[in-house]
Amino acid sequence: MFCPKCGEKNVDGAKFCSKCGTNLEEIMSNKKAVEKNDSNVEVTTKKTVAVKKNTNNIIADIFNHMLLASFKPFESFKKDEKKLSTTATSLIYGAFVCGIAWILSIISTIISGAKQSSFGWSGTVTTWSFARLNYLKIIFVNLLVYVAVVAIIVGVYFLASMVVKKTISFTKMLAITCTSIMPYIICTVFLAPLFGLIHYYIGAFFAICGLVYSILIFFGLIKEELQFKNKEQSLYFHLICAGFLAVVFYYTFINFGSMNVIRTGTLLDIF
Repeated sequence: MFCPKCGEKNVDGAKFCSKCGTNLEEIMSNKKAVEKNDSNVEVTTKKTVAVKKNTNNIIADIFNHMLLASFKPFESFKKDEKKLSTTATSLIYGAFVCGIAWILSIISTIISGAKQSSFGWSGTVTTWSFARLNYLKIIFVNLLVYVAVVAIIVGVYFLASMVVKKTISFTKMLAITCTSIMPYIICTVFLAPLFGLIHYYIGAFFAICGLVYSILIFFGLIKEELQFKNKEQSLYFHLICAGFLAVVFYYTFINFGSMNVIRTGTLLDIF
């Protein structure tokens, strides 16, 4: 080996340079430490890149599934079933669905809350007052409602499947719920208010279609996962679950569906 200080050639394994006396052993030790550190940095970088790439792939798969779910729900779910049933993908999927519903619902609530219509001799006069809205209440309640809706549906059917000793994973139940609720979100939260500006009944038509479509998708997908001995068992199982959900959602709608978003005092006036 050569001395890095004077360039003298030394015997391999020599501790000191035969010419200038430089500590070769210490230099080689430091060199190996630097090489090891560089190797660890390279491995960490590769792992980070792999994680980012995997996350990007998951997000891309979720977006593609969400686009197809409203038009071909059974085909798209069957195609992406394995991917959607993993813990990471199902949780990200649930967050995306709740996030989209939350944002659209906030926009819809702000528009409907700020709009003021008055009737006079010249006809209907529409004014807008955004300052009077309680934005904290709008943000908090809308988020709470959609997260609660998804969590309650998943929880009720998951626990009920355990009671009747039918195997279905929590993640797959979450994926089924998110796939089913997408048409409801699109029709009820987006299309219904939009077309409701034209006429109330047109908006109501889209809202009802979205709700019915989502229910049909949900029962169609859950039927493939929960197999019963006869139709009566399946009927009573879904009847009990649907009845419980109806009571819970009715309570939710009564308390939050017709909430007053007008600022009445403090921003902390949530309920």
